[in-house]
Amino acid sequence: MDLGVTEFDGWNGGVDIDGVQAFACTLYLAHHPESARFWWRFAAAAGDNGAAYCLYLDHLSLGEEREARFWKKQVTATLVRSSPSHTDPDPEEIVDALDTWTS
Repeated sequence: MDLGVTEFDGWNGGVDIDGVQAFACTLYLAHHPESARFWWRFAAAAGDNGAAYCLYLDHLSLGEEREARFWKKQVTATLVRSSPSHTDPDPEEIVDALDTWTS
């Protein structure tokens, strides 16, 4: 049975992604990192850079460099797509600057 669905655009309609991100952070602070990761992934899949960056930091803290690189790449890619002009700072530089605050 072909439903004709080729994209997932709109799959998160009606969902408060900022609220999901805040909930994930609350779970993390309440010492429930596995649950936080689930909700961060949900928010990151909806394009939330904050959630993707939290996943990047979380994987770094666990020594999971491959996964951390993946999430860093996701943040950078989203910044590139959302950049209105070529005069904006390099997204890689933005993420690297954020790293200096979290080290």
